[in-house]
Amino acid sequence: MPARATMPLAAARTALLAARQRLAAADIPFFLCAGTLLGIIRNGDLLPYDKDMDIGVPWHIDRRRVLSALLADGVFQDANTQKHSDENRQWCISVTHTASPIALDVFFFRDDGDHFLCGFNHLPNPVLSRPRRFELSTWDWQGVSWLVPTPHENYLADMYGSDWRIPDTDFDTVISSGCQLPSSWAIRRCYGYARLSERLKTREWRKAAGYCRQMLKHGEDPYLEEVLKTIEQQTLPANRPDNLT
Repeated sequence: MPARATMPLAAARTALLAARQRLAAADIPFFLCAGTLLGIIRNGDLLPYDKDMDIGVPWHIDRRRVLSALLADGVFQDANTQKHSDENRQWCISVTHTASPIALDVFFFRDDGDHFLCGFNHLPNPVLSRPRRFELSTWDWQGVSWLVPTPHENYLADMYGSDWRIPDTDFDTVISSGCQLPSSWAIRRCYGYARLSERLKTREWRKAAGYCRQMLKHGEDPYLEEVLKTIEQQTLPANRPDNLT
């Protein structure tokens, strides 16, 4: 699951409205969540540095029904649909907007007492977060009324930390979800190392340093500390080219 490229906002808005139309036509309930909700609540629009759109669906909704609604007319596509089993779609379905292509992640939220469980597919163990249980209310955006978690402050604090109102362009939900289950950390760590490696190969030093800092919040790691130290010591000032001497 490599990191995605930043999405163009105009195309993302179009794609999100297209998804809304198709899910509504199929009578499938959904709500805004994760980075999409964060941007709309905090910034009044999608995040300019986001890489996909996120919506939530109740756990009981059939995954094939969701896929059928989104893929029926070719506006969305999923090249891996035939390769994935139902087990692989248990927690999340990802499709792309054919014209963009913008990624849309559909997360399924399962009741867990005073909390919900949600996250990413990963066999045999999923990568899960556990935000507090919420209800749904409406939020107007782009001239349309959307369902959102309420109180949204609780959900966003659980997912992004108490300082969620402060933009953090390095935040990666897969690595740094504020309410992740401890059992998921080993898998998240693997994703973190993989994405750090990608950033180092492409000489994106600021992003690489960001991944080091995110992962170090979970505990000491001499390797990450050394990588971060090297980047910080050798990176040229911010007003000069983004490369190492």
